[in-house]
Amino acid sequence: MIENLSMMFATFAMVFLISIQQQNVTHGHKLLAFLTSHVIAVAQVATTVLIVNAGWWSIPWVGFGGGVGVVCGMTFFKKFVKRA
Repeated sequence: MIENLSMMFATFAMVFLISIQQQNVTHGHKLLAFLTSHVIAVAQVATTVLIVNAGWWSIPWVGFGGGVGVVCGMTFFKKFVKRA
């Protein structure tokens, strides 16, 4: 169970950060885009390692974490980053 939650959280973090990254690039926040890339790398490696260990059973957890992550990332950017 803890592996599933870890996989879901890692995917949430990765997709959240990727959605923030996309907005940073779109709005010309170069420094934020640069810094976000390094944190995305950590989340991608964590997600990949967890998925490789779980196999096909990871799909529902990855899908849920990614779906929630993208919505939260878009909301976060709109409320906090765009104003900066």
